[in-house]
Amino acid sequence: MQRIAKSGTPFLLSQKPCHFLQQLMCDVVCTKMKNNMDINIELRSEILEIALNLENTVNELLLALLLIETPNRKAISNKSGNLSFKNKIDLLFDLDVLKNDEHKTLLLLMEFRNQFLHNINCCSFKNALEQLGIDKEKKLLKFDDAENIHDKEFRYKNAFRSLNIKCLNIISKKIEDRKNQIEDRRKAIVKPVEAHIFFINKYFDLLEKIAGICEQNISETPELTNLINQIFMALNDDMESLRMSNEYSEIENELEELRRPEKIKSLFKI
Repeated sequence: MQRIAKSGTPFLLSQKPCHFLQQLMCDVVCTKMKNNMDINIELRSEILEIALNLENTVNELLLALLLIETPNRKAISNKSGNLSFKNKIDLLFDLDVLKNDEHKTLLLLMEFRNQFLHNINCCSFKNALEQLGIDKEKKLLKFDDAENIHDKEFRYKNAFRSLNIKCLNIISKKIEDRKNQIEDRRKAIVKPVEAHIFFINKYFDLLEKIAGICEQNISETPELTNLINQIFMALNDDMESLRMSNEYSEIENELEELRRPEKIKSLFKI
């Protein structure tokens, strides 16, 4: 059975609803573009590029914080079903990585980003602010350094670019802080282990040195020779006993365990 659409084009009633709705949405967009040819693709493209770069930097921070290295990620990836930009920013706030004012700064950029990417009627910052309100205008203009210019749209765009730089600086600083934190934790774990190994090796070196001195200074005097032999045997017995002891084996195993990359990595997690 056929039915005639208003446009005069026939379509089947059995046509899948999802396909019909997709076509309907395309018709709506096309109609809008015909009625208003200038949807400011250039500005929207700039906003999109800024948002993508910032979200990618946020992803790098989350991966560094959570020590995620697997490529088969679900939540922090470019696949469908991953965390939204806002979810990621909120997560950083919940982890006490972002301060309250830093969180609000990132959300401000996100609100403008959403208007330009999801609202077809938003072709300028003026349009965006008509939706977001005067409070957002005041917050945006705090990042403006072109107060002597009377063109409001220019000032909005200039302020948004400065806002983007501020957001990138916030996230970049957090990434650097995380790298320093990881290095500090590594030193806190590795340095004591290295110190233990150093002193154990020095102890054995000292015993071997004393044994060597005794061996080189054996004299013809029976009493002295006997004393040196006793010292030499005591040192050898002590070193051998220490190497064969359970305590020494346990210490070696524990130190080796602490030095394993997997162990160090687990201790770095938040």
